[in-house]
Amino acid sequence: MKKITLSMLTLATLLSACGGGGGGGTGNGGGDGGNGGTGNTALQTKLAACPVLSQSSDPSASACLTGTYTGTNPAGAACSFTIRADGSYDFTSPTLTYSYTPTAKSFRLFDHSSLQGAHQVLWSMNDPIQTVTSYEVDFIARFGTGFTGALSKIEIKAEKINPDSSRVNATCVVPL
Repeated sequence: MKKITLSMLTLATLLSACGGGGGGGTGNGGGDGGNGGTGNTALQTKLAACPVLSQSSDPSASACLTGTYTGTNPAGAACSFTIRADGSYDFTSPTLTYSYTPTAKSFRLFDHSSLQGAHQVLWSMNDPIQTVTSYEVDFIARFGTGFTGALSKIEIKAEKINPDSSRVNATCVVPL
């Protein structure tokens, strides 16, 4: 939960530092192109169409995220994340690979903020702490006005928490 609040503060700070996003374009995807030239405007359009909600736990809120996201980890190796409408997902990277199906006790959080052409889409799912293996995932997409170049991306952070409290985590980055 602290991660989500911090991310929302980051969006507000960036917008303030950029003077609210500059002039020129209006609406989503218009103007000077917030995708940093990577050409992934179809994915930006898909994410921009997600409902604008603040910290929703409604399982259907994240249905707009369904699909497969392919990127690289910080070392440059391939990774992927596939999410289905019911919130189940597969995470694949060189250091961590698993499939997850949420339960009634799973914690879900979806947030999409859109301000003056800047978008931030957050989705988080985790298990309550238990004596069996549990999993956490954070999906954070930032794009549009003010998010250019390397700042325009999806960052997926996955973590496996073992019964002995040891943790294995991995990050997958998809440029936008």
